[in-house]
Amino acid sequence: QNRQSLDANKTLQNTLSEQGDHVIFQGRSIHIVSWAKRFGFAPQDLSKNIENLSGGEKARVLIANLMLEEADILLLDEPTNDLDIPTLEILESSLEQFNGAVLLISHDRFLLNRLCDKFLGFDGKGNLLEFADVEQWQNHFFGLKNPPSKSTSVSKNPVKNSGGAKKKTAKFSYQEKREFESMEAKIMAAEEELESLKLACEQNEGTHDESTQLLYNKMNSAQLLVESLYKRWSELEEKQAHFNHNNG
Repeated sequence: QNRQSLDANKTLQNTLSEQGDHVIFQGRSIHIVSWAKRFGFAPQDLSKNIENLSGGEKARVLIANLMLEEADILLLDEPTNDLDIPTLEILESSLEQFNGAVLLISHDRFLLNRLCDKFLGFDGKGNLLEFADVEQWQNHFFGLKNPPSKSTSVSKNPVKNSGGAKKKTAKFSYQEKREFESMEAKIMAAEEELESLKLACEQNEGTHDESTQLLYNKMNSAQLLVESLYKRWSELEEKQAHFNHNNG
């Protein structure tokens, strides 16, 4: 992210270290060649200008510089977006070596499970809860585990309505039940398609032809689809919970 902030006319070596041929990492002096190698660069790459690096290589430069920042906490919002596999691996290993705290927002389940020791997730009803891992959050979020909700206090002498008929409650139809049961698979498939399109856009970074624009349009549509599926899931989950409560 923010690759445009890099000075295109600088060499890789000057970008990684303006102070000379060493960097200071966690109180230790490391030669620029060794430091660059950690982020997938060969010694001969140090003389290249930033403008000649690929999108993935520029991302690795930003990660390398980020690791040199003196900070107690890193706030990362979807840091794996548009990263190729080698850069993802470098990001993960770099964050593992970071001495401070990392607050990470991501859809990358592997990254979360590898790096995090505490997980906070929304339950679909506006509540933020703590979970043991991503899988536990998924089970809770998608309704695979439905512990009975705590009931509110009920009057011992409920007042009957004047007509004597039962109050009508919204039904959870068979079609809605089928839709709800298939929603997890739909969301996972949509997210996989979105990630695939993001990777394709990364590979086409720097080109501005019609096919690339079409690719970006597809990615934006895929993002909207994922958001709409989550919204629909939330609506169905709430309706099912309301129906179960009134018919329990």
